[in-house]
Amino acid sequence: MLPLASPDWSRELPRPLKIPTIATLRTLGDIRALLGHLPADRRAQSTWRHVADRLHHAARGGDVNEAVTSLRLVGCPACRNNTVMNTIDQIGILIVIVLLVWLLLSK
Repeated sequence: MLPLASPDWSRELPRPLKIPTIATLRTLGDIRALLGHLPADRRAQSTWRHVADRLHHAARGGDVNEAVTSLRLVGCPACRNNTVMNTIDQIGILIVIVLLVWLLLSK
């Protein structure tokens, strides 16, 4: 795909990403919204900056699978062996889930 002049956040994911009982992510825009709810200090971490970079690249015509894979790796403690990072990532996932629940209930 040729690079796009402006980001296309409506690009669909190859398969929806389900966060059980919370939300189903279907587009790049859904992932973007999810990242927007992370605390600023968490978004500033290199792992989440990498996810944001892959997401922006995909929105401009890059590989959507790269954005999905980077999100899964950051949010998938079983994908790595580092226990400290696993615990930190699990806390990050819980923060995202709590924020999503709060957003859904506040509507």
